[in-house]
Amino acid sequence: MSDRVSSCSWDRLGWDLTELILSNLPLRSMLRASAVCKAWRDVLLSLAHAPRQREVRRPWLFLHGHNNVVPRLARTAFAYDPDDDDGHSSWVSFTLPPDCFAGAGGYAFASPSPSRLAFAPLLCDCDTDAAAWRHTPPLASSRCNPVVAVVPSSSSGPGRLSFLVVGGARFVGGLVDIEDRLPTELYDCCDTAAGDGGASSGWEQCAPLPAEFGTGSSSSLWLSSALVRGRFFFVCGTYSCTVSAFDLPRRAWTAPRELRPAPGLVAAFVAPGRGAERLVLAGVEEGGAAFGVWDVDPATLAARKVGEMPPELAAGLLPGSVRCVGQDGVLYVFSEEQHRAYAACACEVSERLACRWRKLPPLPVAELSRFHKMVAFCSPVLLRHQLRSGPAH
Repeated sequence: MSDRVSSCSWDRLGWDLTELILSNLPLRSMLRASAVCKAWRDVLLSLAHAPRQREVRRPWLFLHGHNNVVPRLARTAFAYDPDDDDGHSSWVSFTLPPDCFAGAGGYAFASPSPSRLAFAPLLCDCDTDAAAWRHTPPLASSRCNPVVAVVPSSSSGPGRLSFLVVGGARFVGGLVDIEDRLPTELYDCCDTAAGDGGASSGWEQCAPLPAEFGTGSSSSLWLSSALVRGRFFFVCGTYSCTVSAFDLPRRAWTAPRELRPAPGLVAAFVAPGRGAERLVLAGVEEGGAAFGVWDVDPATLAARKVGEMPPELAAGLLPGSVRCVGQDGVLYVFSEEQHRAYAACACEVSERLACRWRKLPPLPVAELSRFHKMVAFCSPVLLRHQLRSGPAH
């Protein structure tokens, strides 16, 4: 009798109430719910294509282990789900191509060659779903380790998006070509989950990064980035604290400025604030034992300190080499040092600029010595991609 009553109750909820309930589930719970019945799957598919769906889910942290000697060991990747509070199960393990170097906007990016870019939905396992990887036309200027972002498309139509490629390094005879400033490039395409898969014929070339960034330090290894207000793509030099923004409608860079609100700031990283309306700056302060967070006005670059990493978290990361990636007011800070087991923590900056810190569980792998370095990036995981490819474990 209770099963019968339960079944009737769910049937009577109606579309709107079912949508409200399912929309509050963590992403992986949504995927499990999509397998319960066709009605729930239809509701979730509708949610997946809602214009603001990607904004209500917190971004994930991705770590991709690289091995400089044995490339096959450089396929292991880990994704941290911030909405799963069950300890070690917060980490999802999957595989990425050894040449994967970045992720943004729900996509992973790999570089099969210096002139080619491949992309696939995040959490897509390259061992079991190699067909999900698509290739762009050749870049106008070949490069290694550029900054890559997903930005709004200037074209109309469902599922349109653009990939923005900034900086990077060009090698000549095994050495970095310090004389060649690489153009900024834009490629317009269509997400096949929402459109017909059509794409522009090639890459649009725009002005290169300002000369103040220097060719030798213009790769993603030395830069952080943030898309603010859907228009300004900020780039920040990690050690120079030099900041400039690419104005997407104007296809031009703003004049470079130094963003160093504390005289002792020795390493700086930028990320979009909550709702991507403001800029967040985070970095290692003088002495290497403190890590601060600043709210930044994107128009004036006026900065105000809003938080600092608690001492108990800083003790596990500092002093030492750290990297910070973030999206939508969520910052992930992790140690790049193997002996610290790539320890990480998260900071959520609220709309009222309050900082909430927490320690992340350790990576679910015993032999961290097989990785020579970890490539980190932060991105939302898009529900529409996961409903198409199946649940993440």
